[in-house]
Amino acid sequence: MFVLIKYALLINLVSLAAFGWDKCSARLGHMRLRELSLLRLGLLGGWFGLKLGQRLFNHKKAQHPFHTKLNRTIWINLLSLIIAGVLYEVTA
Repeated sequence: MFVLIKYALLINLVSLAAFGWDKCSARLGHMRLRELSLLRLGLLGGWFGLKLGQRLFNHKKAQHPFHTKLNRTIWINLLSLIIAGVLYEVTA
């Protein structure tokens, strides 16, 4: 259980840092991170860090397609957790 908590903290910190990096790159006109890379971080469990990054850095808020896709990663994560919990209960 402790390993899962460490993983969740790490992936969310990485996601938050990636969002900050993308915002900084956007301001400076440098090469940006692909949205697909950010969404993959969300699918890996870093959606909370991405949502926090949206608020802290005021970044990618107006882009409706990204916002919708990010919300989908949240639902996919939540449904995956529910299914994993149900399967664990059934097999235990």
